Amino acid sequence: MVFFDSLNLKTMVVDNKEKFTTPTRRSNPSNDNERIEEVVQRQRRRKTRKVLMKRRRSIFRRRDENGIEKKVQTLQRLVPTRVGSDNNQGLDGLFTDTASYIISLQMRVRVMQIMVDVMENSQNLE
Repeated sequence: MVFFDSLNLKTMVVDNKEKFTTPTRRSNPSNDNERIEEVVQRQRRRKTRKVLMKRRRSIFRRRDENGIEKKVQTLQRLVPTRVGSDNNQGLDGLFTDTASYIISLQMRVRVMQIMVDVMENSQNLE
């Protein structure tokens, strides 16, 4: 009886496999050529996408680099160089000059505010 039960199980498993397997396609030369052509076209599209993405990346990099260069040039035009400093001091020197220039401008603004306050107080006393 155990022998028959195992055979029943085997036939059930085989039957279930047949139900769930996909049917095999018969090879047709025209279908094969169409499939090959589809695969080739997909590969071409992928290659062109890759090339386009590389071009876009390089364009954006160039734009970023040009944007940074333009900003550095603008900063060089805005910030006066210190007496005795080289013009070719690099970004580090440029940032140092910029920081010192900002501090000097802040000091000028404070001095002007103090002068305005003094003048207002002197006018109020008269």
